[in-house]
Amino acid sequence: MEVTNQTLPAFNQSVSKGIIQPFFQQGEGKGPGNVRLYLKQDIEAYAAHLKTKKLHTAKKMRAIITLIFLYLTLVRSHTPMYFLKFVMFSQSFFSKTYSHLSTAP
Repeated sequence: MEVTNQTLPAFNQSVSKGIIQPFFQQGEGKGPGNVRLYLKQDIEAYAAHLKTKKLHTAKKMRAIITLIFLYLTLVRSHTPMYFLKFVMFSQSFFSKTYSHLSTAP
């Protein structure tokens, strides 16, 4: 959990979902009789994935806050076309900012 900066429950959830898989496991079920060993490079790769995911989430939040601010500014200015301007701006903004995220692997 030090490498991934996750809590124990979050790490265990990643294991139970199969995102992180041990290279060696002895024992069945849960409890102290179950031993799992993980490769260091697998955990470091997963930590890098988490860091990238958190970075993209932060960028999305900043974009949403910017759009809300713009929307409120346009509403306050009583511009008759504020909604249309907001929609046009948000479509343009997201297509430029997140176009790399919409490509299929």
